[in-house]
Amino acid sequence: MSTTNGRTAEGAEIATIDPSNLATYTDTKHSYSIKYPKGWEKSDSSDDPALTNVRFSGDSGFGSTQAFPNTAESLGGKPKSLEGLVDVFIDGYKSTFEAFEVKRKRDMTLPNEHSGIAMDLHIKSQVEDGNQTVEIPMRGKAVFALANETVYDLLIVVPQFNYTSTAENGMEKIIASLTIK
Repeated sequence: MSTTNGRTAEGAEIATIDPSNLATYTDTKHSYSIKYPKGWEKSDSSDDPALTNVRFSGDSGFGSTQAFPNTAESLGGKPKSLEGLVDVFIDGYKSTFEAFEVKRKRDMTLPNEHSGIAMDLHIKSQVEDGNQTVEIPMRGKAVFALANETVYDLLIVVPQFNYTSTAENGMEKIIASLTIK
């Protein structure tokens, strides 16, 4: 997919992630904060009222940052280990996307010295475009942390055609920004 003047050949706007231009979102109820690209719109959403989800999306709809703080109770009991919970979330993502592959998994120390597991992801998502379904290759980063019997999952994805070294640096900065109080 080629790009011209900030648009793809198909005319979709390119979502940008500038690591020097991030805003902070704080959730006092679930005691965490994250960074997200300035100018991206916030929406709260979840199909399950027991789960909490905050999402930030670019104007074009391409690219999103989502945070999912979930209590142990909402996940069916006390968490056994962060690694085990990551496997549960990966299985959930695999059922959500057409293709979901973990390219790299690593330990990450988050602000306030919380331990996390970070991942680089290759994803294929399907979107409706008029009368047809279009498959979009995506790149993503995620981090998972367990604190105070709450599982925190921060995910950011952008279309493959939008994945530049600047976007990658911004995405890395975003997942490393998860601050649990």
